[in-house]
Amino acid sequence: MHSSALSIALLGDAGSPHLARLAADLAGRGHRITVLTPDTKAPAPLRLEVKVVSYRGTASLLARARAVHKALNELRPDVLHSHFINTGGYPAVASGFHPHVMTVWGSDALLLPQRSTAARLQTALALRSADWVLSPAEALREVITRLSGRRARNEVLPWGVDTAHFSRRQEAGELRRALAPADHAVVLSLRSLTPLYNQHVLFEAWAEVRKVYPRSILVVSRYLADPAYEASLREQADRLGIAGSLRWIEPVSYDELPLYYAAADLLVSIPSSDAPALTILEALACETPVIASDLPAVRQWLTPGVHGDLVQPESAAEVAASLKQMLAMKDDERACLGKAGRELVGQRADRGRSLDRLEAIYQTLAASRGEGSSFSYLRTLRTAMGMQAR
Repeated sequence: MHSSALSIALLGDAGSPHLARLAADLAGRGHRITVLTPDTKAPAPLRLEVKVVSYRGTASLLARARAVHKALNELRPDVLHSHFINTGGYPAVASGFHPHVMTVWGSDALLLPQRSTAARLQTALALRSADWVLSPAEALREVITRLSGRRARNEVLPWGVDTAHFSRRQEAGELRRALAPADHAVVLSLRSLTPLYNQHVLFEAWAEVRKVYPRSILVVSRYLADPAYEASLREQADRLGIAGSLRWIEPVSYDELPLYYAAADLLVSIPSSDAPALTILEALACETPVIASDLPAVRQWLTPGVHGDLVQPESAAEVAASLKQMLAMKDDERACLGKAGRELVGQRADRGRSLDRLEAIYQTLAASRGEGSSFSYLRTLRTAMGMQAR
């Protein structure tokens, strides 16, 4: 155990592997963990020591706040930690519970506030109301500061990568042979199969790459696949004549992820908005070079020519040019990029250090609040109604 045991409530989408992994890691450090999640969310596999409590999922923030308030009143945790502003943050703030840590993931601060003035005001209120705000990149922290005006207890805390688990030292030969012939390059795409992640741009670029590198395979995960988008991608692949060079795979488990990274020559991740993703850092930890979106939060982690390359995510020509350049590299050149990537992750995104810092924040807040849970149901109703009205 790294610190005195706490009762911690994690509020968010229990179907998220990131939240499930955090719950498991905290439970492994001796804390009592409860995941609060809408009943519309199917929980990811969790450790037996982690309790899952579902509350009624509804479009009404007031109803969600009441349900979360009731659950927290029964649990009386030492700390509440919400995830993703509109999924966990809004009902957490409206519940009135303190101490409250909020983790911003990316698009909840980058895209959600752009939808309307109301969304921007709700986001700003939520960020100001939390006792501590965390984000995985400095560029995202700067966005939070602009939205909310808060600077204190607004810090960068990467999710972190378990570098013992994510390592190039994997027996990936069998998987590599299953994915592609021995003389073929393997390019990996593991992000959600939704329009935000621009697989349609990647497919257009891939058609150009195949003209120069016909001995190459693109592995595409069906992770969180949008059925309509997947259908359009398969039609696009047929139209472009690249269907035979694609390997569609089911979502990869946490245990299997290092094998896929180790089996690949490159990872491509080109969403229009990113934080950056754990996928990028995990690949780098496995010494797999990455082609990623040229976005502020990603740019603060990945340096072109050092760890991989950055591209405009909606430019098929730029993505194709980057892929060709990376595939033209000799094995030892890509190996140099891979070693630099692993060194970066070890220095700045070690999972153990991230968890140590998170525990320190929990302990600070728990020690400062005194005995018992701190929230006012009247304040709950006023806050929820105020947010709802906006």
